Amino acid sequence: MSVPTEVDAQVARRSFWRVWSLTVALLFPFCLLWAAAQPMFAGMDEAAHIATAQGFSRGDFSEPFESDGLPMEEQGCYNPSELITADCANLVWGADGTEVRTKTDDYPPGFHAVAAIPAFFVSGLGGTYVMRAWMAAVCCAIIGWAAGLLLRPGRGRWPVLGLVMGVLPMSMSVMSTVNPSGMAVALTALAVSGLVVRFRWDDRRPMVWVAVGVGIVGLLLVRRDGLAWVVVIAAMFVPIVLADSSRRRGAVAAIRSAIGSHARASLAIGAATFVLAVLATVLFVVPVLSKFFERSEVGGNGSRWQGLGEIQLNLQQMVGILGRIHGFVGYELYTMVMIGGGLLVALAVASGRRDWSWATVIGVFALLATPVAFGFVSFPYFQGRYLFPICVALMLVASVGVALAGLPHGIEVRLQVGLASLWWIIHLFSFWQALRRYSVTRIGGWWDVVSNPAWEPPMVSNGALFVLLVLLVAVPTPLIARRLMRAVD
Repeated sequence: MSVPTEVDAQVARRSFWRVWSLTVALLFPFCLLWAAAQPMFAGMDEAAHIATAQGFSRGDFSEPFESDGLPMEEQGCYNPSELITADCANLVWGADGTEVRTKTDDYPPGFHAVAAIPAFFVSGLGGTYVMRAWMAAVCCAIIGWAAGLLLRPGRGRWPVLGLVMGVLPMSMSVMSTVNPSGMAVALTALAVSGLVVRFRWDDRRPMVWVAVGVGIVGLLLVRRDGLAWVVVIAAMFVPIVLADSSRRRGAVAAIRSAIGSHARASLAIGAATFVLAVLATVLFVVPVLSKFFERSEVGGNGSRWQGLGEIQLNLQQMVGILGRIHGFVGYELYTMVMIGGGLLVALAVASGRRDWSWATVIGVFALLATPVAFGFVSFPYFQGRYLFPICVALMLVASVGVALAGLPHGIEVRLQVGLASLWWIIHLFSFWQALRRYSVTRIGGWWDVVSNPAWEPPMVSNGALFVLLVLLVAVPTPLIARRLMRAVD
């Protein structure tokens, strides 16, 4: 491996910030529209997460959390049915300092510590929308970091496509509300992009390992089930690591060399790492696991295999059943996602290099088996958005597998353009489906969303949202995507 020069480093920095800015320009305006198009607290447990973040901002780190008077239950009026519009919610704030109880007391602190930052400065309904915009900005910046690390000149277009296809309509929804699943999408993209760069292009720069570390530690600190997703990601990369015997020998030699020349330092670092791992396990992992098993119950018909019957529902939830499972983007869009993602995975398995093909197979198995595994412990418990990290990792790994397949150039270009265009259509129509559900119900007319809405966001009309969708997303997206493609050719 050649030693990078200062000129190489400057080129790499310019490439990184160019890709980062293009990725943020691609995602952030759309996230802002999603944040406006969903009624406040429509997201899963969003009121509870906002209350916890507000408590953090006031130095309150345990239940009951001190809030600014959030109306915690108003979203319940339209949750039961897709045939009820969001105008039934009466979002009137109570007294500042009201204490509330939530279901988030046993969450790791990372997500709420980040979400709390806007609550230092703003409150009320406007403050909650600012918190949404802030979390959208954080998620987009992290995905931009992943893109800047992954997408470099000469690496081809498939990694761009893998990163894009890992972001589903439901992912956009949760990244634009106050929910840790949104950060899980971004942090997984960062960790897996770092691993792909390390093992596909043998990039050993410190910033690669920093990205992997931030992504993995971030997953552990924002979701209670973060450890499960770290284990799945590690399992996917096992065949990739094992496939290269020289890499294994090099790693062993490097460890022996480090221990031989710096024995005391190595032992000290190892001991410190072990102590930190034990502390993290005692403080975060064990309490969560114990509470999970203490509360576990196998409901339904009592069989521990009931998760098998829920796989399709979980996949639908992962793709686009919004909010508290009360708004589906539709079977048409769901089928399009399954066809597009399935094609990418099938190509990776059938045509890709053996190690990356096996990694893809492990990802598919994890995607389908995880709901069943959770069903052994607790049913019903599992929700499709918990699968976001596996989906992101699967799409990225599969895209590298396809890139290594050696497809004819003409076919490759047509596949890339076709899949990118398909995802563009899916996201545009999914956004409008979400706005339609809240404005005129699932059975309302598509144009009634603009001409005769029962609900509109407090800061902008649905007509203005349509214009902004065209000007900020529909038209610029192909142009920005083309520039991203050129940046990696």
